[in-house]
Amino acid sequence: MTGVVDVRAPAPLPRSLDPLAGESLSGFLLRLSHHLDLAPGILIRHTGLARKHVATAQRLLMLETPVLKPFARCTKLTEAEAAALTFRPLFGRLPPVTKALTRSGGELRPVSSAANGLLLNSSRYCPACLAGDGSDIQNRHGGPWKLHWRIGMVFACLTHNALLEDACPSCLAPAHGERTAPLVTRQHLAGLHPAQCRSHSGTGRFEVCGQRLDLPGDRLPRPLSEQLAVTQRRILRLLSPEADPRHASASLSDLELTAGMICATWPTAAALAEFELPPGIEAAVAASTKSGGYGIVGTASPPSAVSATVLGIADTLLAKPRAVFRRLLAEILQSVDRRHFSLGSRNTFVLKENCSPLVRHDLQHALVQRFPAHGSLPAAAPIFTGAAAARRGYLPEHIPQRLPGSWARALRSANSPTLRTELWTRHTLPIHLVQGVTGMPFREAAWFLGVPVTWLKPRFARLDLRDNTSAIGNVLLAVTLDLLAEHIAGLDHPADFDKRRQRLAFWSLPQRDWLAITEGLPPLDEIFPSIPTELIGECASAYVWARVTGSSWSLAPCFRPPFTTRDLQIDERSEAHTILSAVHNPVGNGSRGLQAALNDYADSLALRLPDQQ
Repeated sequence: MTGVVDVRAPAPLPRSLDPLAGESLSGFLLRLSHHLDLAPGILIRHTGLARKHVATAQRLLMLETPVLKPFARCTKLTEAEAAALTFRPLFGRLPPVTKALTRSGGELRPVSSAANGLLLNSSRYCPACLAGDGSDIQNRHGGPWKLHWRIGMVFACLTHNALLEDACPSCLAPAHGERTAPLVTRQHLAGLHPAQCRSHSGTGRFEVCGQRLDLPGDRLPRPLSEQLAVTQRRILRLLSPEADPRHASASLSDLELTAGMICATWPTAAALAEFELPPGIEAAVAASTKSGGYGIVGTASPPSAVSATVLGIADTLLAKPRAVFRRLLAEILQSVDRRHFSLGSRNTFVLKENCSPLVRHDLQHALVQRFPAHGSLPAAAPIFTGAAAARRGYLPEHIPQRLPGSWARALRSANSPTLRTELWTRHTLPIHLVQGVTGMPFREAAWFLGVPVTWLKPRFARLDLRDNTSAIGNVLLAVTLDLLAEHIAGLDHPADFDKRRQRLAFWSLPQRDWLAITEGLPPLDEIFPSIPTELIGECASAYVWARVTGSSWSLAPCFRPPFTTRDLQIDERSEAHTILSAVHNPVGNGSRGLQAALNDYADSLALRLPDQQ
């Protein structure tokens, strides 16, 4: 019996093209229509992208399943290749995309108006990239119009070490720019090369500019400074599939909001630049701010030089030690008149929803200190304990996820009453220490430390205390926190556990190092009989990771893909917990030598991490 043929499905095209690396949907359509000698609009309608004969740039957000499948079949692409032409893979990683894609019935759906931060009605571009790589296919149809060029934070081409161009050098209109934001500008016109400007020429109703954007012309490329190249490289790394989505989303939001702060305090913030500012940039940033584009988060599309400048300064500022970051924020805010200061609603949203808790706290604190009646900011969460913890001189970065044994011993040596050390207590006290110095809500402080939300109930919730009289066992919580705060503040070189957790988020013990560690030790099967050698190695990796980052064994990356094909559940009944407990407390079990070797390796690894304040 033959299958049923869907007569509504578009017939496959006689020939197609392979997508180029990083290519956008609109760029692919321009190249394919040129390859087929068709007007882009005909191709758009045939592949099912049009709604009422028109396709808007909203298609760049994602192709929903009823559109994705026939489009992929018609263009002879896989569904993954077709989806990669849109912003869909950046959901959860790039905040504007996350905001622009809502969930409906468990599935993503693009909203009618896209979030700011995406240049959907225009595109920056690199002329050298559009010229192609010299291959036959790119000599005929040009190089890719890249999807990343439509992200406000992408201001440069690292391949050619130059700032992206914003507009056509002939007609000065933004590339692909049109107020109605079509997927392809002038989609009814055939015969134009994909790299030709499709903007209206102004000379006739149906005339287009036609300037080749892949030719250098009279304008020389604008070279990129090393500092700005570092900033752009970091942003692109956060946008890559290898980056942890939660960390990427928070880090990009931190950059976005700090850039907004720099624009709002311009030109005072210009003094923070540690690179040579482009000529005329002071006026350009001021003009962009006034028009609502201010660099990154406004409604207008800012010039790439403006984005580069404010993001470069923001990146420099965020890389400073936390105390320096706070001081510089306070300094630039001193020059601002409250009557002329506004962060805007977009920044307020980022502040509330997306920023990492620590940066949100620092920015909010600086604003509240400068403008006590600043009504557009969310109310600060009350600091849990008395002001004592905040006076002790430690920073939230100094707090490990799990209370170390040495800190518990410090409490006992201070003649404090007995401290119960069950798992939930060892994780909850650090959460309260972060609360005490930042004022974050309990769950937000836990998020900052990397404590899973599922751990916060039911036992963790019992320590979400709201006053200074509640006790842990027979120890007043406030007294315990003050003793711990004194201990941390007294450390000569407190570790930056927050940075360590970020640096080692995808770390596992290299096999060659594991072999070197076990060389000269008793055979592992004598220490741990009947336990697979592979599992012992994973546990050793978890032990080192937990010691360096101050975290729980069970959260170690080695127990998760891609380092293992399954998620290991580490509880008191598991073999992994038995191994880790034996190494942690080697009395009488023959693993003392292994513990010493792993401790030495972990301490050496910690010294190689640049986490001093």
